[in-house]
Amino acid sequence: MELQHFSHNHPLIFNNDKQTNNHSIDETCCSACGENLSSTSPAGHYGCVECKYFLHKTCAELPNEINHFLHPQHPLTLIAEFNSYNYCNACTDLSDGFFYDCVKCNFCIHSTCSSLPRVRKFECHQHPITLHINPAEESSIGICQICNIKTTPSCVAYYCTDCNFAAHFLCVHEEI
Repeated sequence: MELQHFSHNHPLIFNNDKQTNNHSIDETCCSACGENLSSTSPAGHYGCVECKYFLHKTCAELPNEINHFLHPQHPLTLIAEFNSYNYCNACTDLSDGFFYDCVKCNFCIHSTCSSLPRVRKFECHQHPITLHINPAEESSIGICQICNIKTTPSCVAYYCTDCNFAAHFLCVHEEI
């Protein structure tokens, strides 16, 4: 099965083997998310062996446009840009690979960060916590309960309104 993906000039061939042109998929990374091809279930991957360009099946099938709760003002467009200087508004890391972007607002989020749930259970807290982009502006909370550093109005953090619990996005994901 072939796929002509917007991120690459050549057709990508589907493969669900554990080998990619005599290379183990354990040693080969997805060009979209940077994770090893073996990091997902046996869903398989697409690749161009000639260019050593590979995508998890799930990364290759990402929608070209999404609406996201962290940026409800406009739809976000999937971008494949390598060596970019855009920072993810959720995790604050450089956006290298696939990310969703709103050019109008300069909002950027990794494709992997965009798929994280808005509400989640966190083992260090008794209630479900909710992801927000400006928690310091939305409530009286402001100190991350994991690292004890203040949340700023522009940071993405999880919080619980029941008991004023706050935690930076990265602090929660490092604990999981």
